[in-house]
Amino acid sequence: MLSYSVIFLFSILPGLLWVWFFSAKDVHREPPAMLMKTFVAGMVSVLPAAFLEIPLRPYLTDNSGLSSSLIFALFAIGLVEEGVKLGAAYLAALRTSWCDEPVDAVIYAVTAALGFATAENAVYILAYGTEVALIRAVLTNIAHASFAGIYGVAAGLIKIYKLSPAAIWPSFAGAVLLHATYDLFVVLQLVPPFIAVLLVYAIYRYVINKLHELQDAG
Repeated sequence: MLSYSVIFLFSILPGLLWVWFFSAKDVHREPPAMLMKTFVAGMVSVLPAAFLEIPLRPYLTDNSGLSSSLIFALFAIGLVEEGVKLGAAYLAALRTSWCDEPVDAVIYAVTAALGFATAENAVYILAYGTEVALIRAVLTNIAHASFAGIYGVAAGLIKIYKLSPAAIWPSFAGAVLLHATYDLFVVLQLVPPFIAVLLVYAIYRYVINKLHELQDAG
């Protein structure tokens, strides 16, 4: 059984460092208490995600091939995980007065996603040991943050242009599809691993570029 210090070192600490990395890009830094609240909300959101994924578990163990994997990736991984991450960000921060600038929406969406990734990483490290720690500390964290950043950017644009809150849903759908695609690439090894890494990097660059644009617009 791994000690609490090992779990902290290999899962929680990397998640918090990524929160610091993204939040440092905001000229008007968000209150640490709000960031921590959102981070913890993201961690807690793994519980409803696990519950909602239960009906879809048979597709994970089904041997019928690509179709079952596609259903699981799209609904259990993409829709459920992005859904609870968005819900955590909204309940903890997006609906509050602290989210008062366009860039704030990205910071809080990413922070909730990193909380989710941190809890997920802790579970994987408990199950598989520290051998998976490095790749999850880097790639898994940045992937979850980047997917959430897509609809975080949309939420920021909604603030700028005074759009309907419903305008977030196309970007949310895009995040779901990209998350599902990434999962299929990794789990089924449909492409060489570097393709999955390039996909995450491309989304990450998009989010960072848009974050700077929102910073300037705000």
